[in-house]
Amino acid sequence: AMIVGAWVQFILVRRLGRAFLAKFGGYVGLTQERLDSVAASVRRGGATAVALSLLTPGVRVATVPASGIAEMPHGSFISGLVVGSAGFLALHFLIGYTAGPILDTARHSIGLPVAALVLLRLLIAGLAVWLSLDRRPGGNQARAPGPREGGPGSAR
Repeated sequence: AMIVGAWVQFILVRRLGRAFLAKFGGYVGLTQERLDSVAASVRRGGATAVALSLLTPGVRVATVPASGIAEMPHGSFISGLVVGSAGFLALHFLIGYTAGPILDTARHSIGLPVAALVLLRLLIAGLAVWLSLDRRPGGNQARAPGPREGGPGSAR
């Protein structure tokens, strides 16, 4: 399912994504020059880059669309996709196999209400860190000007 879904997404983005980003990408800072630069990097990396990107948290979500926009050859994309997805799945099986018994023992020894409270505290702490990073000076500089600020779609 992972491979078929990613392949369908790759085909759709490959056919429609470049035109869509050329039209609307300027609103989020994706200029044609940036797209061309990233596309060239993705093509150079080939199947190895796809496989390693699929194993990297945070990068995984952008790997398939980036490969489609870069118009990577089907063979390179599919081979990297199969290897990367297999590695991703194996890694998660390994995490479950090794950490599962430890977490199960911890859950039984501290009880469900305490575990829920610990999880809630971790979520609140994560939210606090995220909000503080977003509010620091210059923390949101990647935003491109919109239509009212002289960006794409503005009246000139």
